[in-house]
Amino acid sequence: MPRRLLEVLALISRTADLERMSVAAMAQMLRHQGGLRTVLPTRGGAQDSLFVEGVGTIVERLAADLGPALRTGHRVTAMVRDEQGVLLHTSAGEVRVRRAIVTVPPPLARHITHEPPLPPARIALERDTYMGSVYKALAVYPMPFWRARGAGDAIVLDKPGRAAFDTTAPGGPGHLCFLIAGPEARELDGFSADARRRLLLFPLADLYDGRPARSWNSDRPHPTAPIQTGTGSNGVRNR
Repeated sequence: MPRRLLEVLALISRTADLERMSVAAMAQMLRHQGGLRTVLPTRGGAQDSLFVEGVGTIVERLAADLGPALRTGHRVTAMVRDEQGVLLHTSAGEVRVRRAIVTVPPPLARHITHEPPLPPARIALERDTYMGSVYKALAVYPMPFWRARGAGDAIVLDKPGRAAFDTTAPGGPGHLCFLIAGPEARELDGFSADARRRLLLFPLADLYDGRPARSWNSDRPHPTAPIQTGTGSNGVRNR
């Protein structure tokens, strides 16, 4: 049991295949992040806060402030650095800038051609880095009924191992967010939508007074049914 608990906690916090990570690398990352007691807790930890209108709202407001200086639909394919700055070759034409900062993950950045070539260490980083896997399911209920019995957060050790978080916005309907990571997340791709719902929600019935398992025999959309399931990258939504 302790081994499985550590495995699930590591999968959720790293979203990576554990067999591809060294103990030294994991220990270094946890040390930089303040340890598991900082990364995982929903009170006073990294999962403590909720962007009420979503992180996308921040991006939209920043974009509004930038105006025409922000160019979307310009996928960069090559970067040529010279004395005048950087010439960007994009899917919508060339753009000349004084400086360029690459912010996409290394596995995506390696598809950008550079002139002159990048240092060997950077090339190796882009080649050897891979994206994590995380599956997120969001269950929406008329109200956060679980709060009457305490917090809605839980760790489930059955396969697929998963974490459940109360992501209810102030004054909004009840939200339970489920996260499954690593190879156990990819295994869900082979299930039907209904099978995934049953697999994720039914084992939690005892923890949440039976309610998460209630709507799956209905042929029509039900107000207590999850409204979204999907796969994603290793960006994990904060509470």
